[in-house]
Amino acid sequence: MTTVRRLAIIGGSNFLNSQYFAAFEILQIDTPFGQVTVRANKNRDVFFVQRHAANPTHEYSPPHLINKRGIIQAFKQLECSHILAFGSTGSLKKTIPIGTLVLIDDYVNFGEQVSFFQHSKQGHLVPQISKEMRSSIHAALSTQNISILQTGTYVQSTGPRFETAAEIRAMAQWGDVIGMTCGHEAALANEAGIEYSVVCMVDNMANGVLDRPLTEEEFHTGVKRNLVTMEKVLGILLQALSPVHRAVEKDDRISVDSIVSARYIVPIEPAVVHEHYALVVDKGVI
Repeated sequence: MTTVRRLAIIGGSNFLNSQYFAAFEILQIDTPFGQVTVRANKNRDVFFVQRHAANPTHEYSPPHLINKRGIIQAFKQLECSHILAFGSTGSLKKTIPIGTLVLIDDYVNFGEQVSFFQHSKQGHLVPQISKEMRSSIHAALSTQNISILQTGTYVQSTGPRFETAAEIRAMAQWGDVIGMTCGHEAALANEAGIEYSVVCMVDNMANGVLDRPLTEEEFHTGVKRNLVTMEKVLGILLQALSPVHRAVEKDDRISVDSIVSARYIVPIEPAVVHEHYALVVDKGVI
């Protein structure tokens, strides 16, 4: 069972026209990599970023211009413990048709690499996608009779254009679905120490998989058609992964000097305002 303190959600093309997070408060989070538009629930424990609309100065950012470091850094500053990402993908195999949900367990990225670390050995991390989150996601969807492939390899391309048929023939040997963002997000989440998992929807067959070329209209039609399913999946997973606020047991209680209830707390690091928090002072230490 995944224990979530604060949940971050990243949506892609699937949620460009979704109203699911319309009631969330819009925040502008300043990061060393630029400002990021984040939506927050009332309790400030669930946050949402539409990756293509995360830059407040642009209505839409194509995959190669998405501020991925800024997005993950914003979640780190908001003290998120887990990231649930959703990806719109193309299928690399005829056996994985449009409308298939895939729970990614690995990825391939031979293109541009992104990192928080410059001239540092800290970037030498073993990449991973959260096994615990994957298990919780699969269990939650299974109880609601939502079919999802338990494993799948995500191939990241550079974008913004779709791939050539020749590129797809090569990439089909590497993985199951193709997209333009999630490999970078997974790597950055690893560096930030945030658990990351991604649910992908197959919105189109990759260019060349079928006997006819992929069209933009076909891609957009697939995204629109699958939106209802994606929002249903989102609702189930929001409930399953909702942040847990553990009740204090009798044996957990300790004596402290004082407790101060604060409307706002503005720490020096990280640079994010906390609302409705309590400060515990014990032996002169906050």
